[in-house]
Amino acid sequence: MAAIVTTACSPTNGGLNSLRSSYEEVLSAISDIDQVSPLGFPASDVIAFAARDYTTSLLWASPDEVAFGPESGRRALEIQVSYHGGPIVFVHSRPRSDGLDVLRSCPDRMRIAVTVRLRTENGALDETFDASLETASNHLAKLTQPLDLEALSGTFEITPPEGRVVQLGLAATFSPLGTTGQLTSFVEVRHGSGPNAAVSGRMVRYATWPADPACRTQRGEGLGLAAGLDLSFAGVSAREGLTQFNGVYPMPLDWRNGSRTRLALIVVPTGDGCVGFGDGGSGQQAPLVGTFPVNIVAMTDDGRLYGEYAAALQLRPATGGGFDSASTLTEMALPVDQLATSGLSGIGDVTPYNSLSFVLFSQVTRTMAAGEVTLRGLTRPPCLTQPVQSSGGMTSGCEGTRFTEIERGNWQTPSNP
Repeated sequence: MAAIVTTACSPTNGGLNSLRSSYEEVLSAISDIDQVSPLGFPASDVIAFAARDYTTSLLWASPDEVAFGPESGRRALEIQVSYHGGPIVFVHSRPRSDGLDVLRSCPDRMRIAVTVRLRTENGALDETFDASLETASNHLAKLTQPLDLEALSGTFEITPPEGRVVQLGLAATFSPLGTTGQLTSFVEVRHGSGPNAAVSGRMVRYATWPADPACRTQRGEGLGLAAGLDLSFAGVSAREGLTQFNGVYPMPLDWRNGSRTRLALIVVPTGDGCVGFGDGGSGQQAPLVGTFPVNIVAMTDDGRLYGEYAAALQLRPATGGGFDSASTLTEMALPVDQLATSGLSGIGDVTPYNSLSFVLFSQVTRTMAAGEVTLRGLTRPPCLTQPVQSSGGMTSGCEGTRFTEIERGNWQTPSNP
């Protein structure tokens, strides 16, 4: 007989708790790991890739909000995920009968009981705990685990300058490619005292694994796994996505003045990329996006565009295989004396502007290909040092930057299925 529970859409864990609506979960036991679940695959498919030993790297962060230790920098990390015949449950979510589920529901998924052993190089974390893998696909599983800072077996310690640490926990993703995850918490600070005291909190990230350079972002180490062009994720490779993208060009391009030419666009890979994981937007757990560094060569038959640009190719796999989309984006802020860097010619005088903005975007899906190249001039009016008194009160002393479109070319055409 199925059990019914009311819960939040995401487990409370690792500082990742979100304020979401509650809903009803209908839990149905699965007695055999080889039994095909309502998701279309058995638990044994997930156990085969997720329940194993992982040896990877972990990078300790340097947050401003807290001091912690004793480890720092890059350290080895060992994770053992074991399945010992524990319960397997199919979880079906549905709106609550009282109508309170007004925001969203969660996807159907399978929950598999496992035991996890996790140890960092010098023992800052040395933890063993029972947990659950949750999966909605046969190539990805997630685990979220709250941790009690006072009950850790390792030597990890956190010393916030003010407030207290709450919701410490791990969030991990497992796939045939490996594992990626992070250790986070909230630091909660109370402002004032008594019943009117305010409480604020901020999420702090302490560590990320596997800390691949290919997954580094402007904000530091990002979650994800390094991937070469020929490495398959979700049944497809980046090279296939690259071929899909390049295969639709050349195609017609329409300029801002109404003239038409033909655009050739070629994407050339320059190194390994990063596969990041998350909820794919439709509620299905799948690789969210693969990002690969590329150079783009773009040229038009009329000679008005001829340039080479560094960019990132983003590949989003489809649930049934192949790619939903492949896209590139190049954005450049240019001084007016570097117009040539944009690759555009025949533009005219741009010296009245303070600077230039160049954007080249292109996307190929299963049904169409589209894109746009734009050049805008930025004008920054002088800001007044004192606000101006007007009939409506004080006004800002700065109008803000004005954007003037100088050139635009766009294209859209059905792509090959």
